[in-house]
Amino acid sequence: MRKLFESLIVFSCIGNACFADFSTPLIDRHFSPYAGAENFLVLHRGLERVEDALFLKHPVPLGMENATLQSGSTVAAELWSTVAPQQASSMQTIWGHRLRNFLFWLPINLSIHVTQHEVFGHGYRLRDLGEDYAKIRGYGIYVIAGVTKFQPTSRITPSQMLTINIAGLEADAILANRIKYKWLRHDQIDPRQMSLQYFSAISLTGYALSVHHTSRVAPTDGNDISGYLFLVNSLYPNGYVSYRSVRNLSFINALDPFVFLFLFQSTDYQSYGKPIPIPMFKIGSVKYLPSPRVVLTPFGIQGFWENYFLKGSSATYAYLKWGKNGPNTYYGLGVENQRIFSWPYATVGARVDLWHQPCVLFHGGVMSTEELWELPEGQAIPRLYPEEVLREKQFGFLASVIGTAGKPDWQAQFFYELGYKTKGYLAGEALRQAPVARIGLSGNF
Repeated sequence: MRKLFESLIVFSCIGNACFADFSTPLIDRHFSPYAGAENFLVLHRGLERVEDALFLKHPVPLGMENATLQSGSTVAAELWSTVAPQQASSMQTIWGHRLRNFLFWLPINLSIHVTQHEVFGHGYRLRDLGEDYAKIRGYGIYVIAGVTKFQPTSRITPSQMLTINIAGLEADAILANRIKYKWLRHDQIDPRQMSLQYFSAISLTGYALSVHHTSRVAPTDGNDISGYLFLVNSLYPNGYVSYRSVRNLSFINALDPFVFLFLFQSTDYQSYGKPIPIPMFKIGSVKYLPSPRVVLTPFGIQGFWENYFLKGSSATYAYLKWGKNGPNTYYGLGVENQRIFSWPYATVGARVDLWHQPCVLFHGGVMSTEELWELPEGQAIPRLYPEEVLREKQFGFLASVIGTAGKPDWQAQFFYELGYKTKGYLAGEALRQAPVARIGLSGNF
């Protein structure tokens, strides 16, 4: 596990050191999905720059028309100087792009997607809960599939196990969101990242299509959705979440405008030398793009209405969310803008999330998760908690300041996100009350 984190940081630093155009390698407590997403995007951007240097005809890489390679970037300079114009021109063909996309970018993007799901999804939630509740035994990453091996203890509750079940899907959604937010900041898309965003955005749909019944006994196939359905219906007997409802509602995620771009852009943008513009509604000086989304929570299905705003170079992400399972109704909202104020040596933004929802239960009920998992087929599942416990809800919030320090023409700027979160479930964040602290190096994406 440590070797994986060290490798990510090393590759992130290489990407930042070699090229003037870079992203934001992040470190935070327990390596959350947000840190995983940012670090993978740095790695991805570094690989893009290598491909640009090897194959593109342009005198400088895409997105750097008004910039130059850093004087200390000897690796990039050497790569660039060894490519003859004739060779670059011969490789700049439609079939060349297609072959590189199929043989290189597709496996890379699948591997990133799977690792984000397992290590920074399930793994993060296990690290967040701690070894008092479950111990990580390792990971299996197989390009198109993966597995997180862990040993739960007798203290883990069904409610906590639900957060582990859905943590991989959380991490996928966060990766898709971070990609879209960065695209929005620059008002254009590099097609090489589109399959990564696509796999992450429709991850729930893919999992839902692999389940064909709502299990009434503990599943043994290791499928995230199968385990989720069994646990959420056992924990909330007055509600019901079926495989059909998850499957049908998951298709809403295909309405993401960026998914449509991935499906229909290939014939119009065969050349990676041409970035894809983002089609947005224009309201005065503000560009706007809505996007619906459906997710799973520890208490049932929840719908999101996401909103992306762009004014100049200032990008804002805002959402409303709502869900209902039996007698429980839960809702919330959030907004993020990383660049509200800008000065020559600093930028300041903010993020706020608010919610009203059931609690994630840390205290044991009538049966432990282990006992629930070992119930024989046909035996009735008792009510695990009193109804008043299951219907108890709480307000919660996360508030943080996001900013950078350093001049825009510096090789790197210091990036930080500092704030506080109350206890309660929020995708990609600690379940307990905790400080929010992320630091890294920031630059143009």
